[in-house]
Amino acid sequence: MAREKTRQAKAESTPPTKIKKSESALENPSGPKLSKAVQSKAILEPVETKAERRRQSQATAVKAKAAPRVEEDKRADAVRECLRRPSTGDFASPVTNPASEKEKKNCDSPAELPEDHETDSTDSEEYHKREVAARVKREAHARYMRFSRSLTSPRTPPEVQRAGRAAFRNVPMLQVLQEQWTACSGEETTVDHVTTSLFEAADKDEGAADPGEPVALFGHYDDVASGIFCWEGHAADQKSNRSSSDAIVGDRGQAIHNIKVPVKDEKAARGISFEIFPIIHPHEVLSYLWDHVGLRVSPEEVAKYWQHARQFNQQWATLASASDRHIPIGLHGDAARLWTQVRFEKVIAIHLNVCHFRPRSIRHSRFLLFSCPYEKLYKNRTLNQVFRRITWSLEAAFDGMNPQTGVGGKALSLHDQKRSQQPLTRCGARFALCELRGDWEWHVFLWRPRASWQSNVICFRCPCLAKGPDTSKLYYNSGDDCSWESEEFTLQEFVVHRLKETNLCPLLNLRMFQHPSLLRWCTMHTLNLGMVFSANGGSLILLTEELQYFGPGNFKDQLERAYKHFVAFCRSHRIKQSQPPFLPKMVKKKTGEMLLTAKAYNGRVIVMWLTHCLLDAVRRFPEHEILLMTSVAMNLV
Repeated sequence: MAREKTRQAKAESTPPTKIKKSESALENPSGPKLSKAVQSKAILEPVETKAERRRQSQATAVKAKAAPRVEEDKRADAVRECLRRPSTGDFASPVTNPASEKEKKNCDSPAELPEDHETDSTDSEEYHKREVAARVKREAHARYMRFSRSLTSPRTPPEVQRAGRAAFRNVPMLQVLQEQWTACSGEETTVDHVTTSLFEAADKDEGAADPGEPVALFGHYDDVASGIFCWEGHAADQKSNRSSSDAIVGDRGQAIHNIKVPVKDEKAARGISFEIFPIIHPHEVLSYLWDHVGLRVSPEEVAKYWQHARQFNQQWATLASASDRHIPIGLHGDAARLWTQVRFEKVIAIHLNVCHFRPRSIRHSRFLLFSCPYEKLYKNRTLNQVFRRITWSLEAAFDGMNPQTGVGGKALSLHDQKRSQQPLTRCGARFALCELRGDWEWHVFLWRPRASWQSNVICFRCPCLAKGPDTSKLYYNSGDDCSWESEEFTLQEFVVHRLKETNLCPLLNLRMFQHPSLLRWCTMHTLNLGMVFSANGGSLILLTEELQYFGPGNFKDQLERAYKHFVAFCRSHRIKQSQPPFLPKMVKKKTGEMLLTAKAYNGRVIVMWLTHCLLDAVRRFPEHEILLMTSVAMNLV
């Protein structure tokens, strides 16, 4: 108690702390101003609790429920308007009045009907009919929407999708297509197969409907509850209990196949193992291009192609058993270098092309068949296994029929047996391999010839030599005593004298391979990266050192002025190029050769520029014979 009295006395004796009173910023506007956040009205109001905010949100929800549903009413009117359209259901059913449906919703009994509404039996029957008609239209519209989705579904095969697109441009065809679909949409839950005649574009390039060719299509409901309709001829319908005797139109089966090939494996005991790679069969690619893409080649151009080849005694054409109606196709093989962020890679690829199909972008005419890393190739054994499969497919394309047996006489799969001995295309097209293209590296790797440009046996098609006592056999001898021009090898001589005895390429078994002239060399490597180097180098030396066409000085200064002249020529003619400045090492090689090395495209541009310079130099030096002959030769390149 004594302590408490002492504390109270001390507190009473201590004077209170004086606080300086200042006017509020709201009471004295001329005083110091507060920030906008502090001056806001929300800061001055009392803070709401969570319970108050919950009550306000509940009140807002009640008001929203009580408010008129404008958006839903508009949506309901739009649906009713869509149901009244004649293209969504029964064209013969009467149109339902939306006002009657609103009256039905608002009136539960005849006593609550408006005064002007008659309640006799006649009106009730009409009302019932309108209600039934509206329900029928809604069901018809729902069926039509399911039908439309089935045409654009990814589970639908391409030929049915194409028929559906053509149907929307042809109303009768659309009705036939929908009748087939409706026949499968009954109340039965079991799978129901139907067959209906449809008009499909078989010989039209643009995929338009052709009323003259009926094609049978099949369909069934895969899941009646979900309303998903499955068209036959697709992988998704494998769950259906389809009989094996059903005809399938447009079913291509598996597009990408697998092939087991030997590859290089350093970890294996023998340095070889087997891997599986994807491959596409050429005859299936051609069937797809003709029947589904709509690719066509003029028969007149094909006949002219064969007549021209046989008129000029092309041995690969005159000895072949192909007719003038066989469509020429080609195979091209090459390797490509790829630079990635991790490492450098090299990949080989085999492409198929149709010789008479040349779109604006040439890459759209090349169809990849097979590819694999270059480092995995085990000699030529890997590609021999691939070409064994390709040879089997090309033979089927030559006959225009689906294969009867598998590779090496093996049995076909159940799916391929259904298409066995059936026409490859609807128009009965047949195809013949007329070109085996590739650069020198590709042909050497594939055929392993004994001839080489670095050896004395320099040619694989004739017995010419690089050197020797017999001058009539020398490859550069084109005089009257030349004998190698008339001694071109036949197919048998080519195999015996120029190829090795074992592990021959299976392409030799093709019926179209009757002469080694079927092998075609890459024109870019032969001309642009070969002969053009020599022609450009010799012409540039003639203009600079002998004629001093670009002015006096040493060779380096002349090349600098020549490059400026070349750039000005390209700009004036609006020619794009990526040629770097000319340097002496680009023209004069250590071996003594005069070769102006450049990229393939730039080399052709340099030919045009040098031809222009040579013709201008002829006017300055009309008596220079070498200049005259060089200008004529460069003009022919």
